[in-house]
Amino acid sequence: MEIDLNKPADNALPFLVERANAIERYAQVEQALSLLFSDLLGTTFDLGGIVFFRVTNASARNAIIESLLEKRHGTTYEAYWHGIPNTPHKRGLFTLLRQLDQRRNEIVHWHGVTNIHAEGDKATSTLTNAWTYATDTQSIAVDDMREFSAKADFVARSAGMFMVFASNRFDNPDWRQTWHGIFQQPCTYPPAEGHPLSQKPPAP
Repeated sequence: MEIDLNKPADNALPFLVERANAIERYAQVEQALSLLFSDLLGTTFDLGGIVFFRVTNASARNAIIESLLEKRHGTTYEAYWHGIPNTPHKRGLFTLLRQLDQRRNEIVHWHGVTNIHAEGDKATSTLTNAWTYATDTQSIAVDDMREFSAKADFVARSAGMFMVFASNRFDNPDWRQTWHGIFQQPCTYPPAEGHPLSQKPPAP
């Protein structure tokens, strides 16, 4: 059987599409955090964005938002953002955000590698990302990036809904009651069935 290594892998396009979609989903997370950052500072979105997007270190960005949340809201929403220590729900939205930060760096900076597996008279290929292909067996496949995109979509919408709720931009009583209950509990992913954000993100 002959395999033409000069031709793109059959699944290269889906991989590239999912990689682009994952990067776009993370950009939506950053946009949602920018709006939250601006609201916590009490400034307009355009002025807050000037400062926010100058902070290129994700850890520093998260620390700033954490301090602003504490300054503006005290411990009111601590469970949602940080979880409850010494319980099965000890993680919150910041944990999800840090996971995305790490994975985003891998998706953006790791190099695309094509692995060809021959089975009988057929050849299939799987694109993975490897930091150092010769020594590092870690990889990111298409399904991994789809999972990343789904989580990023959830985190972006969660941060956005929190900003709308905490800033009193929407005063529907039923809506506020629903989200008040959500924001008093640790943020978990995937969300429970029936959660307002449990629907899957649209396909790219």
